[in-house]
Amino acid sequence: PEVLEPLLNEMKGIGLRAERQLSTLAIVVYVLIVLGLAPTLTVTWAQEPVFDYLGQAVDKLTVHPSASNLNDYDCFSNGSCIFGVSLEMGEYHEITAYFDEGANYLVFGAGDDRILELDLKLISSTGLLQLQDGSNDAFPALQFSPGTSGEMRLRITNIESLGAGFSVMLILEENDAASFSLNQLREAFDNVAGTSTAGSLIASRFARETFCLFGGRLREGQSNYLYNTKPGAGNFALVGAGSNNVTDVDLFVYRQRGIDSTSGRLIARDAESNNHPSSLFTVEPGYYYLVRHKNHTSRDDEPGFVFSVLLQNSP
Repeated sequence: PEVLEPLLNEMKGIGLRAERQLSTLAIVVYVLIVLGLAPTLTVTWAQEPVFDYLGQAVDKLTVHPSASNLNDYDCFSNGSCIFGVSLEMGEYHEITAYFDEGANYLVFGAGDDRILELDLKLISSTGLLQLQDGSNDAFPALQFSPGTSGEMRLRITNIESLGAGFSVMLILEENDAASFSLNQLREAFDNVAGTSTAGSLIASRFARETFCLFGGRLREGQSNYLYNTKPGAGNFALVGAGSNNVTDVDLFVYRQRGIDSTSGRLIARDAESNNHPSSLFTVEPGYYYLVRHKNHTSRDDEPGFVFSVLLQNSP
């Protein structure tokens, strides 16, 4: 069915605009191809132990120095707060989001065991660097309070790694009435990692050239989404997970009408009643996709943690 009206009326979420930086090696290879000097290469589709890497990143996020006291923080935008991406060394990805004047924000990141150094930057809408993590390690963090309300970009960069690495960043806003805990994120991961869903995706890898993980705390009936995803043609799986107080997570995949559009055609959805759903779909070249998850049912009135990860299946 066609979705004629923007989905924003129904969803709680945040829009992402992605920008990817080529590594020096990729630029050299591209130049060689243009000049006709590149050797003939046979590309092997590489599988990844995606849930091992995801678990490593979650583990490191929970022991991050900034995670020691989050009692006065909550997700920063309608339940959205965690974003993950697979990056080669030297590559970055960024999110464009709206930040409120005078609000206090905390952003920190971590990666799997292959990540040796990560960097976080806050960039203005005009491209000026506002703030940068000063550490030379794999546990970057930023704290800031905008002088004016408006859009800014948060960039995560893989400075050094052993091959490609999976990284996550958490974006929180100070809220005296909240009490954020990463325990729910751990519950959500545990609820999906050992299931038949995870087992059936053993021949998968993280979607490339896009944020492939997103999520946060949602009350029953709320949802959030990731749009402008364009991971390349192929077969994909959207896998969802909910914390222990979430009994049913729903998934939806839309093919957007165009870039920056939040309306389009529903092409896949999960119909199972559980908190670790999955939905298979095919990406066609030239299109952008919106992926969405929803806390359909919870056991209590408290928000539950829900995340989704976008995986590419073996060809």
